[in-house]
Amino acid sequence: MKKLATVALLPVLAFGLTGCSGASKDAVRQGVVNMQGQSAVEGDMKARTEKYAQCVVDKVYDDLSSDSRSAIAEVAVGGSATIVKEDHEKFEAAQRECSEKINKEMQEEVDKNNSESSDSSNATSEEKKEENK
Repeated sequence: MKKLATVALLPVLAFGLTGCSGASKDAVRQGVVNMQGQSAVEGDMKARTEKYAQCVVDKVYDDLSSDSRSAIAEVAVGGSATIVKEDHEKFEAAQRECSEKINKEMQEEVDKNNSESSDSSNATSEEKKEENK
């Protein structure tokens, strides 16, 4: 009977101990993704949102209290996040840094595509000039 009671309590203990350390990085990352809203997880924005969320979690996860981690992870399952006051500035700083990083990468990508497009247009113009000679 004691073995049965011990076995029955294992899932409860495992869940309880997990709660003590806060939410996993993956749960917090999914919470950050969900904070961005539905439009951020559809189409072209999905990959960028995932990258942004991973950046935020990588920068701030270890510095957040378990309460803040859990609150952010709650957003992943439809809850709302109330980040502990002491963690709020850390979380916002990580969001700003990652937003700037992702925006810079996006701008570089646009510039590269524009440059390639321009090079392609110039090559086509040169080919037409050669044909007309």
